[in-house]
Amino acid sequence: MDRHTWMYKISRATQEYIDGVEKFIECAEENLKKKMEHGKENRITCPCHDCYNLKKYSSAVRICDHLFHRGFMAGYTKWIWHGEGIHSEKTRTSDRNRGSNEDSIPTNKEDDAENDKMNEMIEDVEDLLVHQPKILENLVDDSKKLLYPGCND
Repeated sequence: MDRHTWMYKISRATQEYIDGVEKFIECAEENLKKKMEHGKENRITCPCHDCYNLKKYSSAVRICDHLFHRGFMAGYTKWIWHGEGIHSEKTRTSDRNRGSNEDSIPTNKEDDAENDKMNEMIEDVEDLLVHQPKILENLVDDSKKLLYPGCND
């Protein structure tokens, strides 16, 4: 069963959903270990519908609880905040299982050039998101601060 199906199309009480959440937690914990080895992080972002990868927790049990009660945030089938790159083998396999394939990509040279540019842009964004995840966190934190003393809006 592909990710999109178990994450969004079936009941959260099914064995398939439970198994999928366990795989997600394994991926997230493995990524956390790598980050901790480099002294970068000691918490996991929560991809539940309410936390939206903006809140972090040290307990995988709490994240499991959120995922079972609230479900995953919309569209998070590529776990880029949990150690999986945008172009990882796991997500490519999942995409193939959902029916997308290389044959559906246009073949004329102009479209190929556009696709190459798009792929480069996606890879640049991936570098920012995956290798510098503090950027989003800092933006969120800064958005909660006053612009200047006495500013109310």
